[in-house]
Amino acid sequence: MKQQEAVPRRRGRPQNHEAAVSREQILNAAINAFAASGFEAMSIRALTRELNVSHGLIHHYFGSKRALWEACVDVYFRALRDKMIGLAPAAETSASPPEAAREFIRVSVRLSARYPGCVRILLDEGAQGGERLNYLLSKYLDPIGKAWVQAIEGLGDRSGIEAPDSRTLFFLITFGGSIPFCAPALAAYFDGEPLQSEEAVESHADMVANLLVDGIRSRPKAH
Repeated sequence: MKQQEAVPRRRGRPQNHEAAVSREQILNAAINAFAASGFEAMSIRALTRELNVSHGLIHHYFGSKRALWEACVDVYFRALRDKMIGLAPAAETSASPPEAAREFIRVSVRLSARYPGCVRILLDEGAQGGERLNYLLSKYLDPIGKAWVQAIEGLGDRSGIEAPDSRTLFFLITFGGSIPFCAPALAAYFDGEPLQSEEAVESHADMVANLLVDGIRSRPKAH
């Protein structure tokens, strides 16, 4: 197994020009690097060159490559988790289960547009399995998945339809609806421009939500 790339220790304080580089800037650059290369291939040296900082500054903030990865996913996946969980109470008491389910899906797609690196990291870790995937599952994906399933199963229970299984639902929303934001060049091929504007993201989110919910509602529950 390829060993984790360590971040060498460096004595002394960060250099003067490094004081302008914030922890948030490092995280923004790091999540893009992890998303583009995967954990094993992501290079701390390349990251420090991009930011024009020393290895010591990365170590000062994070200590190791794994800790940097965890800090990245904690910032960005926490935003996804908290937003989705926040929708759950409204979905449970909604007078319109189809609209509540649509809103869950729309919000998920919008957040994927904002944090496309999360989707790419999840795809990479999901292909490999192991401790990092378990970290994502236990802290973030389990509660997100439960919120999604609750919204869609509530739609089925209250509307007399058969809801899809949680695996199908998860992959259709997470990767089916969100993958265009991870492949902007390919997405641009279809209509000449990537999904970057707020209007384009909203239109895409609405279409994904309507297609999924209307498709689910067309499946009567078996007797």
